[in-house]
Amino acid sequence: MTSEDTNFNKLLNDLSKINPKTKAFIDESLEKEIPLANIANMTGFSEPWLQDYAKLRTILPPPPPYNTIWILAAVVAVVVVCFVAGYVVHNIIGCGQSPEVDCSVDGKNLFRDPLQDGGCGPVMVKIPAGHFQMGDIEGSGDKDERPIHLISVASFAMCRSEVTFAEYDQFAEATARDKPYDNGYGRGNRPVINVSWDDARAYLAWLSKQTNKDYGLPSEAQWEYAARAGTTTKYWWGDVASHDNANYGTNNCCNGLIKGKDRWKYTSPAGSFEPNPFNLYDMIGNVWEWVADPYHNNYKNAPEDGSVWGDKNAEEMGDNWVLRGCSWYNNPRICRVSNRHSDDEQSNHIGFRCYRSIED
Repeated sequence: MTSEDTNFNKLLNDLSKINPKTKAFIDESLEKEIPLANIANMTGFSEPWLQDYAKLRTILPPPPPYNTIWILAAVVAVVVVCFVAGYVVHNIIGCGQSPEVDCSVDGKNLFRDPLQDGGCGPVMVKIPAGHFQMGDIEGSGDKDERPIHLISVASFAMCRSEVTFAEYDQFAEATARDKPYDNGYGRGNRPVINVSWDDARAYLAWLSKQTNKDYGLPSEAQWEYAARAGTTTKYWWGDVASHDNANYGTNNCCNGLIKGKDRWKYTSPAGSFEPNPFNLYDMIGNVWEWVADPYHNNYKNAPEDGSVWGDKNAEEMGDNWVLRGCSWYNNPRICRVSNRHSDDEQSNHIGFRCYRSIED
């Protein structure tokens, strides 16, 4: 190895220890042909060392500009970040998918559908297929509850409770709709009120899109089948009204009443009372529930398969939709499971419950 080789090796070793800014200053000074003595005074390197370095620069390829080094470093950093992010997306989260949400529910025949925007839909109950006598089977009802007729119902799913403010407000925020007024009764887990039939349908259309499932309002026949839950009495718990089983009003129309387990003069939180035999809450009391059917003043020629009856656009249908289940301000007679009511406007005692189709 020649002495020149030794000097070059020493130079290379020195260069590896020099601050990049100092080296860039020396390179720039040499290119401007500033006297070596001046460079030596400004940097502290000897003139002989600077002479050897000047020779070495004629042999080695020119280094990239200082800012280019930072650009290359940034590119490398971006590549590393993209690689790590790609690994997380494909192996931890799943390619092109949001983090998986656990929508499991404890309890027989209960489920929730995940929403595309995050979170879960309402708790649903699978209702078994069956047959039942629909109408005034107790013999104490009104004319529009007759004639009694046999209905065959395919299996379906229904919201375990009435749609709550929390659930409806999520939809309102996602679609930039005004949130309904709660009349001071409370929001959160209480049933949504002051919603029209069209408002209910809009929520259910959004829910269908979010879950890619078929949500809607139950037919009137599906509602009564689910409310009776295999019973043949005035109320699912028996023939005697009780504030231990439901939130309803005074014996004379019309006002809320706090009595027994019914501690609320107005709406009560979902699940405040025992569910019926199909595991559904508040099928009697709390708020009236919109169903899909337009109102008919009797059951003549009603379908026998549990489907929605009639087209609201037909002339004989009128303007009203059926309401079922009574509310916090109704008397016990109105709260019978076979009782029917109708309206075409929103109210502080009207809400709704959702239906979903399922495979048998």
